[in-house]
Amino acid sequence: MENVTVKIRFIAKMLVAIVLIAGISSCAKDCEYFESNGNYSKSDKIEDGEDAIVLGEKMNDPYDIAFMSEAFQQLKAEGTELPFDVLEPTGMYIRVLAGSTAELDLLEADTNMTWFDFPLDYEIIGNGTYYHDPTLPDSATWKYGVIPMNYSLPSSLQHELIYNVFIPDDYPEYEKYEEAFDRLEEISESLCGYEEENEEKEISTKASKWNPSATIRVTDDTVARTIPLQGAKVTVRRLTKYRSKITDANGYCFFETKFKKKVNYGIIWERSYWDIRCTSWQAYFNGPEQKGTWTLTISGKKSLMYATMHRALLIAFYGTWGGLCKPTASHSLKVRYLDESRDPIQGYNICQWNIFGIRNNITIYGKNSDNSYKRTHRLFGTVTHELAHQSMLRLVDGRDNFFEYNIFIYESWARCVQWKITSDHYKILRNDPNYSHPVNAQDWTRNSQTSDGNPYPYTPVFVDLIDNYNQRTADYPNRCIDNVSGYILSELQSIMVESYDVEGLRETLKDNLLHGTTEEQIDELLDNYKDLEF
Repeated sequence: MENVTVKIRFIAKMLVAIVLIAGISSCAKDCEYFESNGNYSKSDKIEDGEDAIVLGEKMNDPYDIAFMSEAFQQLKAEGTELPFDVLEPTGMYIRVLAGSTAELDLLEADTNMTWFDFPLDYEIIGNGTYYHDPTLPDSATWKYGVIPMNYSLPSSLQHELIYNVFIPDDYPEYEKYEEAFDRLEEISESLCGYEEENEEKEISTKASKWNPSATIRVTDDTVARTIPLQGAKVTVRRLTKYRSKITDANGYCFFETKFKKKVNYGIIWERSYWDIRCTSWQAYFNGPEQKGTWTLTISGKKSLMYATMHRALLIAFYGTWGGLCKPTASHSLKVRYLDESRDPIQGYNICQWNIFGIRNNITIYGKNSDNSYKRTHRLFGTVTHELAHQSMLRLVDGRDNFFEYNIFIYESWARCVQWKITSDHYKILRNDPNYSHPVNAQDWTRNSQTSDGNPYPYTPVFVDLIDNYNQRTADYPNRCIDNVSGYILSELQSIMVESYDVEGLRETLKDNLLHGTTEEQIDELLDNYKDLEF
């Protein structure tokens, strides 16, 4: 939990946790179920795409079994051969309501499935970053998707069938009868009232079909250039026919599934280990409806914050992450973004508690006190700091064990992980081996205090064990004496987990002297914090 000058303590007891849940996390309420009537309000198009997704009219879906069945009868009358006499659905278009984190995790456990917070058979007239059904409480929203006919949903999940679908590409013998299936889809499109998108009618051939692809990049203001966005979940969709792909190291993805008409491109800011959420709901980038490759550069506002959070999460879960314990929770982490400032607080954790409804484990504030957006390295570091707490929580096997540690240990540790991981990441991006993320607390002194007069717990003690810089100089005689260097994160993780306070860290370091370090140097370093009551 990063702070600039002061920090809310890391939920020291369950009572404090409940207060935070009821107070700070005020956007989420006790979950209640309300039946939706399927009506959605229509409003003006949102031009900047940074607010709520706005739905328009309900659309005819050519993959609806009702339209496909009628098209099938016409196709049979034309004498076209298909591998069946009766058209059976390939899937079910449903909506599911998860009322708790456990239920949401059950729903999203199958990583082959993709779910949307908004209905797939409605026009989108405002390409926002989130959607919430206005008939439901803040802590719940319907999830929409298409599941195979033999798919078994957990019995505890409330769900409704909207209609059955026939997706020709999902039929086992699609490639053998591809031209016939294309003709079937073409007739169904016509029945739904969709004209050909070109002035001249397209010829129903394989050549008229196309493969979607996307290249996603992001502008990083710390390196002052665009960089590929790796690991992003890109979706293409025409109503209930949709696919998702993960971008590669070049920010590129290619879809093997072909389409004849335009598709809706988008990004869902999630992976199997995490969800990035806009307040209480899944965060999206809803892109254009078009044919051809989608080339996107994310350069500002909330979407840049989401992309930066995604990068920090990707490194933590899929990178080497300094050899540290991955911050895997008992469920996918819910990481909330708030488009506001609460300086000096940068973010906070509620560990893995989900007492009421669907709770957010981590909350990140994206703006400075002047309402400007934070620089990318700053936001990246804050997310990494909070993930360090999640990693430690897993490493020590739970909340109760976590609170046996003094705040000096777990906040100094998270600050060190933040500094080291962010520094290493930007050294590569900036091609600058001397870059150091400016949260290394080298200006900390024994007089550094929080607003309530307690010693400031975000100390450089673990940073000092890594770096080769002694901040005590003639110009700064009150700073820490640091004549230790050479430790790495994975070594310090093992030392940290055996150290519950200042004196415990002193003894554990003496029992694990590395890199030529002496006991006298350890005493010299730890005496900087001697007798301070954190």
